[in-house]
Amino acid sequence: MTENTGTGIFCKGQGDIVVEYGRLEKNHGSGIKIMDCSNISILSNDISENLLHGCEIINCDGLVMMNNLYKNKGNGLFLETINGGR
Repeated sequence: MTENTGTGIFCKGQGDIVVEYGRLEKNHGSGIKIMDCSNISILSNDISENLLHGCEIINCDGLVMMNNLYKNKGNGLFLETINGGR
């Protein structure tokens, strides 16, 4: 997922999300944005040169590991909980 005018991957809502071995670069938003998901796995991705965050996770539970996060204009990994989190 490269050079999109918005986010490379955007997911919202309850469910299991798995993103593995992807390349998310040069997007005009975040590389990955996931909101309100109960079980996420983001593993072994190259996430670089996005105009916002590399990976933005809001109010989710899960695992983020072994990713290459570099040269993003915002944070490499942005985590946020709302309403007290889970």
